[in-house]
Amino acid sequence: MQYRVDALRWRTLDGFGVRLSFEDAKALLRAALVLQRWYEAECGDSAGVIFRGENGRPFRESYSGVRVAIRDRETGAIRRVQQICSRYGLGYRTNHDPRGYAVHLVPSGCDPNATLGVPVDV
Repeated sequence: MQYRVDALRWRTLDGFGVRLSFEDAKALLRAALVLQRWYEAECGDSAGVIFRGENGRPFRESYSGVRVAIRDRETGAIRRVQQICSRYGLGYRTNHDPRGYAVHLVPSGCDPNATLGVPVDV
């Protein structure tokens, strides 16, 4: 974990001239890990599939058809990423495809969808 936090801090510094604190880099990595797992579960895993109902609440549906309400971890993780990025003047982009990185940091003022940015490794 220490190596990944330091690597994220230095790569962000090189890319945008921003130096993340150790705690903020660690929080970004944790949030990216939560989002990565969430997006994997949206595509389906051994426990079933996560989806949002009509009211926006998340559910896990097993392959046998049993639907259970679950805690919304995605919203909290995105909120943490927003708070950290606003503190450093960065933008961010999330990727719901679990084959790629869940979070990319982008320079503020750039279109997050048009800029590749720096991936937050998990």
